[in-house]
Amino acid sequence: LARKGPLLQPYLPCRNSQYHQRQRHIDPTISIATVECIDPGAAAPPEKDIIAFTHKTYEVREDAGYANITVKRRGAGKGKVIAQIHVKDGTATAGKDPGEGDYNKPGIDRVVWEELDNPEKSIAIPINKDDLVEGTENVNLEIEVTVGNAAADAQMGKAKLLIKDVLPSGIGLTKTPSASQ
Repeated sequence: LARKGPLLQPYLPCRNSQYHQRQRHIDPTISIATVECIDPGAAAPPEKDIIAFTHKTYEVREDAGYANITVKRRGAGKGKVIAQIHVKDGTATAGKDPGEGDYNKPGIDRVVWEELDNPEKSIAIPINKDDLVEGTENVNLEIEVTVGNAAADAQMGKAKLLIKDVLPSGIGLTKTPSASQ
């Protein structure tokens, strides 16, 4: 049967009359309703802290040995937060063993904040020098919050690491100043 007109949304009361509906969802296709009841005197849930890279692009020469990648926690700083830093191949490739490839996965690829901890934390990504003339290569970086009341920044939750090639004589192919090194 087709029904004409708007679907009526019945009022679903909370069990305790002092509570009020904050959110209501009714799915008429399966006859299920979900109601979230809140105490009007309760404090609002805390805002999530924001985890972000300190730069959108990090640059390092391939003979630097490692790239230091810094992330920052903004917000109240309350409670423990753990953020995984995903390091993924772009045009640069990770080696399976130390010294192989353009870079190696970091030994520690997550940062941990305790309550009211220093807001800036870093990981070190090993960079491998080779004698190939490759130009500048890149590695993709992404933050994923795995524990705590925080979220990755919508704009600064992803970044790139640029690995600047160095000629065998030690002269860099580009003269662009580094953003972080």
